[in-house]
Formats: sequence, C-alpha cells, structure tokens
Amino acid sequence: MIQLPQQFKDDEASLRWLAAAAASVLAEQPAVIHLDARQTTWISAHLCAGLGALKRLAGAGSQGQLSGMSSQVAHALSQIGFTESFTEDRYHTSIQYRVWDSTAGLTSDAAKYLLEGFVRNELPTLTQEVREPLLASLCEVFSNVDRHAQSAAGCLASGQHYPNVRLVGFSVCDLGVTIPGSVQQSRQDRRALTAVQALDWALQRGFSSLPEIGGIGLPDVAAVVRQNGGRLCILSGLALYMQDGDAGSCTSIADRFPGTLVVLELRTLPATPRP
Repeated sequence: MIQLPQQFKDDEASLRWLAAAAASVLAEQPAVIHLDARQTTWISAHLCAGLGALKRLAGAGSQGQLSGMSSQVAHALSQIGFTESFTEDRYHTSIQYRVWDSTAGLTSDAAKYLLEGFVRNELPTLTQEVREPLLASLCEVFSNVDRHAQSAAGCLASGQHYPNVRLVGFSVCDLGVTIPGSVQQSRQDRRALTAVQALDWALQRGFSSLPEIGGIGLPDVAAVVRQNGGRLCILSGLALYMQDGDAGSCTSIADRFPGTLVVLELRTLPATPRP
C-alpha cells in the first residue's frame, strides 16, 4: 500500500513523494497498486498523469486501486476521467486524462488532443494571449517525448482549469530514458554529467539532441513561464527543476524517477493566490 500525501500538487514535496513511490513500485512489482488517500485533502487534477504513471510502471497485468478519497477529491478525479466512475464536467474546466500506449505518431495526435481540450468557447477566461503560448509549450513537450524519450510505456497527460484562482495546469509524463539520459547520449563531449547538470544543460538555449528538427525548445517553455508568472516543474531521473516566475533551480533527489514528468501552470489573469 502506498500512502498518498495530505496534499498532492505541483510542489517539491509532492514530486519527491512521486519519485519515491515510483521507486517502490519498481522494486516490489505488485500485482495490485493500492493508493491510500484517507489522509489526502487535495489532489491537483492536472497531476493525474503522474499518478497514472505508477500503474504503468508495474506492467500490463497490474491493477490500480485508489481508496479512501474524500468526496471532493473523488469528484475532481472523476470529472477528469481518472477514476472508473465518471462525473459530468458541468463547468467545462477539465482537460481529460489521456493515456497513449505508444509514442508512435504522438506529436500529431497530441496536437489534436490539445486543440480539443483548449480551443473551445466554454473554457472560462482562457484568453488567446494565454492559450497560444500554452499550446506551443505543450506541443513542444509532447514533441520531446516523441523524439527523445524512447518510452516503451507510452505517454500520459491531464489538465485542469481553475477559474476561481485564475490558473490553468497541465502535465505530461513518459517512462522513457529521462532528460539527463537523453542529454548524456547526445553530447559530443562524453564526460559524465550529474543528473542535475544534464537537466540544467537541457534548459539552456541552444540545446537539442536532434538539432536538425525545429521546435521552440525547453528554454522557450521556461521563458513563457517567466513572462506569465507561472510555474514549471520537471521531474526526470535523479533531478528536479522548479521554476516560479523568474526564479528557477535544479536540485538532486534521492529516488530516481524512471522517466520524465513535466508540469506547466500558467496564470489566466493577473496574479492571485495559488490553490
């Protein structure tokens, strides 16, 4: 049984917990992954891609169980399509949880998924000024999975609009070679980098392990977050990058996450308190 934290959101403590939980699943390979939410008061719905990755780690024959949820948490996760029961999204704020079993053709299919999710009139207060850089950034994240991740377990995604606090959040997760692993494979200078150094290098302008292919790149995703005053989190291997507005830094983590989770959060209107 894996005990969920009191709050699971896009902060350092939650992402370190996710890496530790993934390491536990890989070590034990349980037939049933039991997530206990009895002490959990909040799960950010746009992070369901990260939670869903835990089940993928145990293999095709495994089952996932999420128990003990409060009515509020259960309602939020059912609206986004993460649980077996489904609740109608009456306020049109959820970008449905999606799993791709293969990354073949992911870039084009993900673009359709993003357009269906974000380009709709009923999505409240999401202006063109926010939507266009958001879509460009997310397309780049999916493109990176398609080109670099080599993820045999596919890709997961989920998003949520929080109109009351004027935020939109989205996550993309793969279980591939990790960004530090991809950097190390592609560098002409074969001197070993730590995971933190490699992730930091990937966020520098001009990096690409496939330089002949276009794309706005991770540095430009970070620039969108800086301009918006939003948040960017990248959990990959033994490294964690956290950016709030202008300030961003990479740190090492104790448990290796066997893939990459990218979480992007943008403000839809001027700054307000976070949930």
